[in-house]
Amino acid sequence: MKKRILSLLLVMIMVFTLIPVYSMADTGKADTQGADIKDIVGTIKDLIGNGGSGDISDIIGGLDKDQLIDVIKGLIGDDSNIGDIIGSLDTDQLIEIIKGLVNGGDIDIGGILEGLDKDQLIEILKGLIGDDSNIGDIIGSLDTDQLIEIIKGLINGGDIDIDGILEGLDKDQLIEMLKGLIGDDSGIGDILGELDIDKLIEIIKGLINGGDIDIDSILEGLDKDQLIEILKGLIGDDSNIGDILGELDIDKLIEIIKGLINGDLDFESLIKDLDPALILKLISALFGSDLDIEGPSNVTVTEGQDASFSVKVNLSLADQLKGIEYSYIWIEPSSLKDIDFGSGKVDMVAIIKTILSKALSTEDTLVIENASMNDSGRQFVCIVYNLTEKALGVSDIATLTVTPNTGCTHSDMTFHAAVPATCTTDGSVAYYECNNCHNLYLDAERTVQTNAKDVIVSATGHTKVIDTPAVKETCTEPGCTEGSHCSTCNEILSVSTVIPAAGHKFEGGIQCTVCGEYVPFPFVDVPEDMWCRSEVEYVWKHGLMQGVTATTFEPNSGMTRAMFVTVLYRMSGSPDVTGLTEPFTDVDENYWAYNAIVWAYNKGVTKGVTATTFQPKVDITRAQLVTMIYRNEGEPDGSAPLNFVDNAAIAEPYREAVAWAIKNNIVQGYEDGTFRPNNMATRAHMAVIIARFCENYKPFLFDTTRSIPSALQAGCFLMRQKAEDLLRLSGTPYHSSSLL
Repeated sequence: MKKRILSLLLVMIMVFTLIPVYSMADTGKADTQGADIKDIVGTIKDLIGNGGSGDISDIIGGLDKDQLIDVIKGLIGDDSNIGDIIGSLDTDQLIEIIKGLVNGGDIDIGGILEGLDKDQLIEILKGLIGDDSNIGDIIGSLDTDQLIEIIKGLINGGDIDIDGILEGLDKDQLIEMLKGLIGDDSGIGDILGELDIDKLIEIIKGLINGGDIDIDSILEGLDKDQLIEILKGLIGDDSNIGDILGELDIDKLIEIIKGLINGDLDFESLIKDLDPALILKLISALFGSDLDIEGPSNVTVTEGQDASFSVKVNLSLADQLKGIEYSYIWIEPSSLKDIDFGSGKVDMVAIIKTILSKALSTEDTLVIENASMNDSGRQFVCIVYNLTEKALGVSDIATLTVTPNTGCTHSDMTFHAAVPATCTTDGSVAYYECNNCHNLYLDAERTVQTNAKDVIVSATGHTKVIDTPAVKETCTEPGCTEGSHCSTCNEILSVSTVIPAAGHKFEGGIQCTVCGEYVPFPFVDVPEDMWCRSEVEYVWKHGLMQGVTATTFEPNSGMTRAMFVTVLYRMSGSPDVTGLTEPFTDVDENYWAYNAIVWAYNKGVTKGVTATTFQPKVDITRAQLVTMIYRNEGEPDGSAPLNFVDNAAIAEPYREAVAWAIKNNIVQGYEDGTFRPNNMATRAHMAVIIARFCENYKPFLFDTTRSIPSALQAGCFLMRQKAEDLLRLSGTPYHSSSLL
């Protein structure tokens, strides 16, 4: 019978999991059963003990809901919060539970679960798995039947079948689950949409089991058409970007996608080794415009004649009515190879300015005057744009063909001597120029004709020598800029200048946000050799306790109840208490510790000294202090022997808390073997206990040196709570230290 009763209690707690509500006040637990209820409980227990069964309606038929709950408390042996757990049941259900206990019946778990909606089932799963944050993001794609099966499996001691759950979802559900797991709200869906179901399942299982999302591996597993579709989604282009991108190889497509995902598309790397004409098309596509440009046509002239190229923008009626005007840049596509586009994100305004440096004309017509044979084969293209209208287009490429003028005898020649190139200026080789047709030759006999570009010798550029390396300044030490000169021409390239020390940046706090150094320890009443000095420094540095004044800590002063709950409140991150209530008449919202008191009451850390008073200025005892910490931690196992001389002085409500604190080296007794539970706790005692708690029981609270596991890395970090979800779902044993 006892086993059945315990089983019933476990099932009810699992099904109706709630955040624990502590009905015990700071000074003990209240007995809520009246004498009549105790008599009824005793009668029913006698009936059960004697192996009896049958209809007990006469005994319990006249009881109201609260009395029925008290009867169940008495039968199950529960003296705390079972009423809060089963309080949602009606009287008929409560009567059936009592009858079931007498007659050996069971609760129909399936029937209870099937009466709940999806949100309620998810909340139950959160409770069973121990999750209080965003498990809904992971299991929200499941239907109610799947949720019920998971809950029943967990109640019966089973594991969550990850394979079975994932294989029962469609592609869209798997993608949404992946987005939830990695916290992605950008373009990951565009990539995942190209993967098949098996690949999606493989990625999800890899994340749950501690793996990373390998973007390279995903992209390399796609074909060219899939990569182009991903790029269309990322760029937001639905016109002809595919035709342009189709000319790129797979490696280049992958490089562009990764740059767009990471927000650091390197345009210089993007255009490397591309055909100049394709570079222009890609610029136009990235800008997102597609002007209707007519022309230019190929042109053929005889040497010595002018060659003319022109374009026309065909405007829509709406654009004609708006009177839109366009700017023009004529360039040779090959000149783009010499342009430094920089290594940052695509900046169309900067690109236009850069291309302008190579412009042959900024009119709608380009004229090559007195064309020579050296001009034959040159190609020209026109970029048309209006940045205000965010419009840009690239014309077709036109070729100039120059036919020789057979009438030129090249009798009038000019010799141009070779000019050495310097670090900063171009030079040239020696050549001859015909003053009539302007053809260029490398010899006076005109046997070796050459191009004007081919006689140019590019500037060599400086050969930099660093004289003074750059040194980054720190908070306390000065730095300097780089000093250098050219070893070829001895030009000073940069002059080293001193950068003053930056100074600490405390920004209203006590720790420098740059180097981590703290302001000098301010409390003159806690000298370096004082027994609690290191612990006072610890709680001060981590913002858990402050001084009574700017320069005094008052270590021997009493610790009030308000001071203590404020420390616990800060340790919990000072959460928002908007909307929470408290019943205390001796504190109001203007009281300095009001938020901490409201939080502590609603968390179950304290219920006040009476039902309506908190008594914030009353000093807290050592036993009460330890008990509040114990409750804040959810009353973990405190099974440890109490071997103090004054064990009898430790009241029953505090004994488990004291045992837990001793077991975890959070508090210790005095040298004479006493614990002195009723002694008032001083601020020094408080500092020591809190420091030991943080260092011995929760060392991860302020440890920033440990890394989050790779299960949480997919281009961004997840929250700690989501990490706990993943570890639990994968069957990995969970302990808080495994995450930090």
